[in-house]
Amino acid sequence: MKRLVYIKPVKHVQIGHLYEHLYAHQLVRAFRSKGLFAYLDYSIDARTYYDGYVYLEVHLYNERALQYEQLITDFRVRLNSDTINGGLLQIMAEKYADVRFIDDDILLKTLEHYDALPWQPLSSIAMKSFKGERKTHRGLELSERSHRQFLTLTQRISFDYTATSLDEYAAKALFVVVANMLRENLQEDIADSSFCYSVSDTFTKRGTVLFDTNTYRIDKRQATEVTSEPRIARALLKSMNEHDVAERLADFLGRASIEKHLSMPHEQEVIEKVGVVIGPTGWHKLGTAAAVQELLDKCHVEFSIGRKR
Repeated sequence: MKRLVYIKPVKHVQIGHLYEHLYAHQLVRAFRSKGLFAYLDYSIDARTYYDGYVYLEVHLYNERALQYEQLITDFRVRLNSDTINGGLLQIMAEKYADVRFIDDDILLKTLEHYDALPWQPLSSIAMKSFKGERKTHRGLELSERSHRQFLTLTQRISFDYTATSLDEYAAKALFVVVANMLRENLQEDIADSSFCYSVSDTFTKRGTVLFDTNTYRIDKRQATEVTSEPRIARALLKSMNEHDVAERLADFLGRASIEKHLSMPHEQEVIEKVGVVIGPTGWHKLGTAAAVQELLDKCHVEFSIGRKR
């Protein structure tokens, strides 16, 4: 596993925030084009600070992901009206905001300038301060908007642990892992395609059914009912099958180790969610491609906006 941290100065914080959204989502696409998936191969954490910089932290979990480390700093963000407007919709949902003022020429030139700036590895910075212009109105200005102008898009992954050949405790524990993988990749894809913002996730139980639920905030002008989300989920599952995700997740579980950092699912999370204590030996036994595929086949993914599902 390798942890990479980079910094990029962005004097105009609002435009810098937009650049962060565009960069992070397009980095996901670049990784996906190489057959990499969140949770299994990588994690991305990108943030914009009002001090005037974008912070990027990427974890690469295996040799397969490490082959594409150079992508992180080499690829260029695609900048056009479609990508920019999509990024703005995401920020509006994140901040309960609207666009008060926009100058398309200044906005594009500033984004191009930020994209051309090299990412600075944190390891190369001894000590440095940045100065962002939080109140600048050049190019882009946002204003607050009523919370009533936004809706909640709900994504629910459900699983009946009596519907598999696995025993109850094995099925519960494995669902925690499979649901994490599905949710993290769906969060990337749904936010990118529906221009919404992921707000929170919860894990609940009802009878023999387990639920991993994620909520997104979406602008009413963008969507008032479920549209492309089920298609996006089906495309993700198809891509996972094409890239042997069941076998790769099984291989990860088959090599679980307490001694190696991040080399197995976190035991406390599994205990808190389903009340099962499982160590490396348990994961070695449970981690078969057939078991993972069975869980994937038995999961249901449902989307709703209000009462519309």
